Amino acid sequence: MKEFTSDPSNQTAGRASDARGVTVRSVALGSVMVCLVCGLTPYNDYVVANTFMVGSYLPLVMVIATFFLVILVNAPLHRFRHESAFSTRELAVVLAMMLVSCSLPSQGLMRAWLPTLVAPFYLGQGNEMFWKAFLALDLPTWLFPVRDMAGGRLDPVVRDFYGRVADGSPAPYGAWVLPLLGWGVFIGAWVVTMLALAVLTRRQWGIDERLPFPIAQLQLSLIEAPAPGHALNALFRSRAFWASLVTVFVVQSTNPLHSYFPRNIPQIPLFFDLSSILVNEPFVYFNSSVKRATIFFTFIGITYFIQTRTAFSIWSIWLICQVLVVQQRMFQSDIPGPAWRDQHFGACLVYAAGIIWIGRRHWGRVIRHALGKPSEFRAGEAAGYRAATFALVGGVGVMIAWLLFVGVQLWFAALIVGIILLAHLVTARIVAETGLTCVRVVPGVSQIFTQLPTGMMSGRDVFFGGAFSMSAGAFSTRESLMVFAQHGLRVADQSQDHLSGPSSRREGVKFMSAVVWAVVLGMVVAIASSLGSYYHYANTISSRDPTIINPHGAEILPKQELEVPLTRWSEGRFPPTAHDPVRHFSIGVGVASVLQVLTWRYATWPFTPVGYLISAGPFINLIWFSVMLGWLAKVLILRFGGAKLFNEARPLFIGMIFGESLAAAVWMVINLVLAYTGHDYLPVRLLPT
Repeated sequence: MKEFTSDPSNQTAGRASDARGVTVRSVALGSVMVCLVCGLTPYNDYVVANTFMVGSYLPLVMVIATFFLVILVNAPLHRFRHESAFSTRELAVVLAMMLVSCSLPSQGLMRAWLPTLVAPFYLGQGNEMFWKAFLALDLPTWLFPVRDMAGGRLDPVVRDFYGRVADGSPAPYGAWVLPLLGWGVFIGAWVVTMLALAVLTRRQWGIDERLPFPIAQLQLSLIEAPAPGHALNALFRSRAFWASLVTVFVVQSTNPLHSYFPRNIPQIPLFFDLSSILVNEPFVYFNSSVKRATIFFTFIGITYFIQTRTAFSIWSIWLICQVLVVQQRMFQSDIPGPAWRDQHFGACLVYAAGIIWIGRRHWGRVIRHALGKPSEFRAGEAAGYRAATFALVGGVGVMIAWLLFVGVQLWFAALIVGIILLAHLVTARIVAETGLTCVRVVPGVSQIFTQLPTGMMSGRDVFFGGAFSMSAGAFSTRESLMVFAQHGLRVADQSQDHLSGPSSRREGVKFMSAVVWAVVLGMVVAIASSLGSYYHYANTISSRDPTIINPHGAEILPKQELEVPLTRWSEGRFPPTAHDPVRHFSIGVGVASVLQVLTWRYATWPFTPVGYLISAGPFINLIWFSVMLGWLAKVLILRFGGAKLFNEARPLFIGMIFGESLAAAVWMVINLVLAYTGHDYLPVRLLPT
């Protein structure tokens, strides 16, 4: 995919700009943005139950902050004091710091990790069998913020976490210090591993395979330098961009206004619903998401920049799967959700194997270089790969060693860490290849151990398998640190290519130091903000009906991943499934393998394995129609207008994406203000949740 940049004079401007990206002011501004992201997100997501500040790989907080910085700060500087304006490289540093911080305060880590430390005591209040099984694990007290394990169900630290402290009373922050430091050894090693994977894949995916990285292209289009004499770059000077952005912004802002003022503001329908029409066989057996769908302009716009057959695969394979479901239901059978998940697991393994096979020469060069053999990389690049290789090995080693230290068996520890790596690697590849902003892959440890005799594992194996599936595994892949770090690196690399060539080794070290600093700072702020939200607030949608905050992360996930598996293990057997897991896992492996081979073999083959992989995961049922519209628009434009019209229409589709993001961001801010001032409000969510 070609770059969004269309003004060649930008390169001339870039050569005249400051070649350094890591400056005092860029790191300072990036640090402020990190504090903004990690400080506000828990309050916004949990307390206000608002549109997620992150929630996707094109975070709303990043969009609104970047627009503010580029248009209200940098544009006037370019116009009136050009030498003081932030360079593209400086903005790339700010953006990278902000992106990695987006993985920390919510679904990427904190939403499930912090509740994991108190959820067993909360769940034990209503399930005596689970409580006895949990106490029988004899886990060390330093893992949890309670004074006494046996009396933990009544500990104020737990009670107030799920409620709130009395007005004027201090929150028990001190009780969390030791357990956070203890679990933090594993989490710190996980962070290092994710950053190392992002570095090790940057060249293979970005240069050797030339994956499109559509989201990184969008982000770069925001921060690239304007031509000499201009305050804004080519994208922001495009009339098509602004026309599209304003139109989508108005449309998406009208429906929230209709919710507040139903008599005065009309509703603009952005959906279709054929449920009342498709009531006869075989249509009645279709999934409700086939008969009802909402239009998301973000996914229409993103799809315009995805390879045509990949975009076709994403929506068409899902529809084919729904036809198979209808066929099963007509014969009084069905394919249950866990069966699709087992197919998804098998497809993930094939997809990961394909990643390794395609990049085998690159991985070989990396390994040989790490072992001290002559390097085939440039000097600065080689040093980065050697450090990243040692960081990856060290991070994996520390995670396994930590699990062994707390009593997990070696094979089970390797299983936990292996599935964590699988989930994040596959997610990162999907986002790099498709640009879909809402992605989550769901391979889980429980899919394996629940098919084995309970005697093969200990209770500690089951407990920590669930704990890290929530906090660092499949659940966290919606806001994966690896994906955000990889896109930050990609934007930085492209900003260098557009400007004054590759950075020096010293500049690369400084850049990664800024990224690491952003993670450390973001971790501290996110923990403080999250604990403050739990202990001082309830859900504030209505002042008349306060409820527990973050019910999904604090109750639903712990029940699913901790309470149920450990209870079943204590009973001596896991319940049989309604499907054959081995059969469906094999189906996933077989279908993905065939699609992968045909994709490599025939350039005209229409179905790619990534489409099948996405079809069994979450979110596709929400976005398939929008992806289909984006694919159709691209096909028609190329058919009747050729490459020229395709390039001219790019700003139009970029405007769609940012128009919807800005509308969601503005309503997010409005609800934050209403909640903070004590007014009732209506949750507004314009994007998939």
